[in-house]
Amino acid sequence: MSQLMSKQSEITYFAPAEKYDISVVRRQFEILDSNASAAVILDATPYNAIVTNNARQVVFANRELYCLINKQQEDILGLRPGEIFGCVNVEKAPNGCGTGKSCQYCGITGSMLKALESGKRERKEARLFVKENNKNHAYDFLVTSTPLYVEEEVFLLIYFDDISSRKKRERLERIFYHDVLNTAGGIKNLASYLSEAGDKKIKKISDLLVGQSELLIDEIRSQRLLVDAEANNLAVNIVSTQTFIIFNEARTAAESLKEAAGKRIISKSDSKGKTIRTDPTLLKRVLLNMLKNALEETEKGGSIEFLMEHTDDSVAYIVKNSKVMPENIKLQVFQRYFSTKGAGRGIGTYSMKLITENFLGGKVTMESEKKYGTVFRVEIPLK
Repeated sequence: MSQLMSKQSEITYFAPAEKYDISVVRRQFEILDSNASAAVILDATPYNAIVTNNARQVVFANRELYCLINKQQEDILGLRPGEIFGCVNVEKAPNGCGTGKSCQYCGITGSMLKALESGKRERKEARLFVKENNKNHAYDFLVTSTPLYVEEEVFLLIYFDDISSRKKRERLERIFYHDVLNTAGGIKNLASYLSEAGDKKIKKISDLLVGQSELLIDEIRSQRLLVDAEANNLAVNIVSTQTFIIFNEARTAAESLKEAAGKRIISKSDSKGKTIRTDPTLLKRVLLNMLKNALEETEKGGSIEFLMEHTDDSVAYIVKNSKVMPENIKLQVFQRYFSTKGAGRGIGTYSMKLITENFLGGKVTMESEKKYGTVFRVEIPLK
């Protein structure tokens, strides 16, 4: 059996960092490649499949997988799953895929480690946020890892079943059969009260009816925006405007949210603004999402900060709240469908990153520490 290479510098926060030398990986590939029936069976399956050694390095892959990632055998030999897919967390890990703090929440690494430990087939759902050709993209996989023993070598056969469509459908069902249905029911009830109310009540009920209608419309627009963004069909209208106008309009819109009731938005800018060429509608929606998230985490009577800072070639919009995220939430905050608010949620922060980085040429970051709370930052180039 091959011996792992170990170094004192191989720091890890989760899975073992040690790897085999590439010469060992090539020999392991030859063991599998010499078994013609194994290659035929893997290529025949409709699922994306890889075979790794017990150090989680890719030794073999099937045709479906190569088509998905648009790479060849030499490109992926010896790498780990997150590295072949382009997982955004790999660059934060001290020794690659599996060794970062976020990796403990990865279903792929978790499935592999469990299978190696138990010697049995293990299945886990996995969310993967990747960057492909400078574009963000999300996968949802059902990962199945099965131990495989060949010529005294320990391998893992791993299938990736893409369940993204199922996840999207589940969320659509929740939105349109639960949230939107409840909102529509509220509109119906208000309309009924309106028809029965006297003149003194009509104004108040009419205002409530308008508010509920706007909530329903905004929910539908948000969903359509996300669907278009994920399909890369989002219409972007780049115009010249002022950074302060966007700042001011986003704050005004946030102050009218129900989440803002009894709370303050303290706003501050480092200047009166600069000219920016961007899509103001998309940018304001990103900022409103950011402000809404902060308001949701703030108690009544509390406040959040909304700041605007400029450099020579960019503007940063910053939202701060005093609440500190637990480590497990902080490490998954931009994952699609991850949420602390219940099943079917987890789109706000994901869509912020998707729209900003894929369509506005900007960047979204988050920090959460006890000394300053939680800070979301959206940075957009002026041109």
